[in-house]
Amino acid sequence: MVIPIPIPVTERLVVAAEGAVWKFVTCSSCQEEFAYLLQLEAIGEVSKVIFMDNEEATQEAYAHAQRNLAKKSENVVLPTPCPCCGMYQEEMAAILKEEAYHDRIFGVGMAVTVLSFIPLALSIPNNWLVTICGVAIGGAIMGYVELAAALYDPNSGDPEPRKRLGKKHTVWGENLAKLRAMLAESEPKVQRPASK
Repeated sequence: MVIPIPIPVTERLVVAAEGAVWKFVTCSSCQEEFAYLLQLEAIGEVSKVIFMDNEEATQEAYAHAQRNLAKKSENVVLPTPCPCCGMYQEEMAAILKEEAYHDRIFGVGMAVTVLSFIPLALSIPNNWLVTICGVAIGGAIMGYVELAAALYDPNSGDPEPRKRLGKKHTVWGENLAKLRAMLAESEPKVQRPASK
């Protein structure tokens, strides 16, 4: 009798890269420019043959992580209110609406709806009536949550707490000009070839 023994020939190498990028925003409400620092982490992975050089595979995985970090820095938005007027920008407000508290309550409505089908499996008189009531209550809870989420506006109410939050986490005004100048100085200078 022959028993095949699998021999692993590759392993997965995963490397993490961390970084921070300044995101520059112009407020759609008051036209004030501000910036916030976005801290990110990304991973890169590569499959390598077990007996290959570990250093080369690590460098390749790190290069993947750096590319993923660059993509993330372009796409990720952190909800940060304007330090001058306290307004969240449109894409930031959409994120806050999506992350609102309603997920847990929606889950309760879903659970009530699903659990209301249990009486159909039992021999209880008028079990269909219990199921109909449960589905109606669960549906009403889910509908209410969706309506509340659609009507939720993170920019409503007193703007002062949002302004304080914005001032705590952003750079604007004179400090923003200094930041831009500092970033411009630290960028590598690209020399163009002389034209003939």
